[in-house]
Amino acid sequence: MVVPMVVPLVAGARAIGAISFVMAESNRRYTATDLEVAEDLGRRAGAAVENARLYRESQDASRLKDEFVTTVSHELRAPLTAILGWARLLAGKSL
Repeated sequence: MVVPMVVPLVAGARAIGAISFVMAESNRRYTATDLEVAEDLGRRAGAAVENARLYRESQDASRLKDEFVTTVSHELRAPLTAILGWARLLAGKSL
C-alpha cells in the first residue's frame, strides 16, 4: 500500500505549491519526525523560490532604471548640444 505525504511550499505566510513524498515497495510508514523534516524542507524550498522571484524582480527593476537613465541622458544631451552650438556661434560673432 502506497501512502503519500504532501506538505506545502511556504513563502512568507502563504502556500505557493506543494511537495509530495511517496514510498513504494516498503511497509514503512511516515512518522511525526518524517513530517517535521518534510515541512521544514517545504519552508526552505518555498523561501528559495521566493528569493529567486525577488532577485528576478530586482534585476528587472535595475534594467528598467538603466534604460530610463540612458533615455533621459540622450534626451537632455540633444537640446544642450544645440544650445551650446548657438552659444558658440553667438560668442564668435560678438568678438
